[in-house]
Amino acid sequence: MEFLLIILAAAAVVWFLIPKNKKSKDHPSSTHVPLTINTNTPIKQDAWHSVDLDWGKKYRPVGIVAMQGGTDIGVKGVAKRPEAIALIKKQIGSKMPVALEREPDNKFDENAVAVKCGNTMLGYLPTDLAGDIAAQFSTDMPLAAEARRCGWKEDTAFIAINVLVPAAKDRKKYEI
Repeated sequence: MEFLLIILAAAAVVWFLIPKNKKSKDHPSSTHVPLTINTNTPIKQDAWHSVDLDWGKKYRPVGIVAMQGGTDIGVKGVAKRPEAIALIKKQIGSKMPVALEREPDNKFDENAVAVKCGNTMLGYLPTDLAGDIAAQFSTDMPLAAEARRCGWKEDTAFIAINVLVPAAKDRKKYEI
């Protein structure tokens, strides 16, 4: 109990020692700082250019939901594919239609699920997630995806997606 009182007393002392913003005539509110952009300052080359994309229920077909454990999933292998990086740089800030495609003949993983945007291969779902899908559902269950976030810097990129599946009542027939 004494230890707790000492911690609380120390926190109070630190609180009172931290300088507070003072209001002035020039700035009636100390919490408002106007945003200024200096167009003469070049963008740092090592800075990420990223964006949250429009996603969610209002964009999904009726009866399609995000898979439990399948939200905000980082697509694997994007950084190894120059065509994927180029596409992400070009598409950033716009709706990115992504699709999932099972690859049962994949020589590295029979449960592999490819992530594509049109004809461009972006990468794969993480092995553990693809394995979970294969273990829980038959191969004829439709899979879909929606792009959630993407970004790039220099010669690398990333994309995160939500895996979409039929709603629970419609998914029962596909369970193994």
